[in-house]
Amino acid sequence: MRRLIDEHPRVVVPGHGDIGGHQLLADVRDYLEELRDETWRRRDLGMDEPEIAEEVRALMIQRHPDWAGQEWIEPGVGQPGPPPRSLAVVADLFHLI
Repeated sequence: MRRLIDEHPRVVVPGHGDIGGHQLLADVRDYLEELRDETWRRRDLGMDEPEIAEEVRALMIQRHPDWAGQEWIEPGVGQPGPPPRSLAVVADLFHLI
């Protein structure tokens, strides 16, 4: 994701949502890092996954009420580490022009 952002594409066409520029990639990166950090913080406290998902979902919706794809919060909580080949996965979601 960082490598894609560093390319400073003029146009980013996501798999869903509005077309944007490199800031769109930065916003997605920031959101995913926030989701990861909030999830890991709760795991470190020994919370169980349903409780983590409930708290993190409420927090992310509060912080990002207009963010599309809120149904992906719980699956994001269910991933204990970075997704495999995360850069390749993200690259597949975006078509850079």
